[in-house]
Formats: sequence, structure tokens, C-alpha cells
Amino acid sequence: MKNKKQNIEEIIQDALDFTIENINWKISEHDLLEFIHGKLGEQKIIFTEETSVSFAENNKIKNYKPKPDSSKIIRKKSILNISISYIDNNSKNSLLSKEIKLEELYYKKKN
Repeated sequence: MKNKKQNIEEIIQDALDFTIENINWKISEHDLLEFIHGKLGEQKIIFTEETSVSFAENNKIKNYKPKPDSSKIIRKKSILNISISYIDNNSKNSLLSKEIKLEELYYKKKN
């Protein structure tokens, strides 16, 4: 049986696969965050407000939260940050964060 951290690592990988598959369809930070929220809900993982997705210069904004009307379109040539804040098995707040160079990932997946 997988622990929550392993489930969240899989969710991040699913989110990256989703991003690469849809990158030409102008997926936004908010779209990706909604995808992640859905996956967390499917796994019944309790997450906190600190869960976020940021792209490019928004990575520098502390506590950035993408909004539907103003979030950035995710492009191949920049860095994507996914941070999932969740309640672990010991009822403690835990954070799993990943920063990804999308261009490298895109060409790796396409080859």
C-alpha cells in the first residue's frame, strides 16, 4: 500500500504528463491547479490552501495563487513549480514541491 507522499508524487507526475500533453492547447496555471485538486480529491488526500502552481516569473511571488482570469499560460520554455501542501498520516502539515524545466521534459517525452 502506498503512503500519501508516494500518491502525491504520482499526482505530480500525472500533472506533468497532463501539462506536456496539453501544452499546445494553452493550459493555464489555474487549469493545472484544478487538475491537481481533482486528483487529490480522487485519492481523498486532504490538502491545504498553500497548494499551488506557478509558472515563469510567478515562481518568485511568495504564496502565489493562480486565478482563473489572470493566471499565466504555461509554455514550453520556462520553469513550472508545483507545490502540494497536505495533511500527512500523522496529522501534520507536509509540503512536496517540484520545480521542472518544461522544455527538457517536453523533448524527453516526445522522443
